[in-house]
Amino acid sequence: MYIRRALATGAALLATAVLAAGPAHATGLTYTVSGGGSSAPGTAPFVASSTSSLTLGPIVCTSAAVPASPASVITTGPSVVDILTLNRLTGSGCTGSTSVTSTGSWTMHGTTTATAGSTDVVAVHLHGVSLVVAGAICRFTVTGAGLVDGTFDEATQRLTISEPAASGTLTVSNVSGCLGQVQNGSSIGMNVVLATSSALYLG
Repeated sequence: MYIRRALATGAALLATAVLAAGPAHATGLTYTVSGGGSSAPGTAPFVASSTSSLTLGPIVCTSAAVPASPASVITTGPSVVDILTLNRLTGSGCTGSTSVTSTGSWTMHGTTTATAGSTDVVAVHLHGVSLVVAGAICRFTVTGAGLVDGTFDEATQRLTISEPAASGTLTVSNVSGCLGQVQNGSSIGMNVVLATSSALYLG
């Protein structure tokens, strides 16, 4: 009887802890999110193009984009944590005739408060960042072991991703070629500014 009661109590405590923790990726604040002119519960498409080069360690791409397909989406409505799901980021015109393509889905969360206005600069981070750099003489994978930092400026509608190599958040693997410019297990930085026309606002 005692063992059965102890097991039941332990299971209840575990369930309570899991519910309290919530999803492992839900690490941001909640917002009332508007996208595409609507703050009703639902989704809105997110597209963007770079206003700067995309820098990924020694690889520099003259432009980058979040294309219309596969669709990246803004989650709209009240009490939103997962603000943006980014399903594709591409870099073109890159060093050594390489290309840069994201893999998997990235999730954007906010970490500072926003007002009901439309001029906030909100600190954000991206969860699940992963990219592949591919070319004839160089190929490697970049994976985020943690959260990649950035900001979203409501007034300019710009998402800035800025993660220094020194943070150790982004790590290189699966290196082939690359003339010693990158090594497996090394940390790498990432920088890009993306402008969107998707009318994303946080309140």
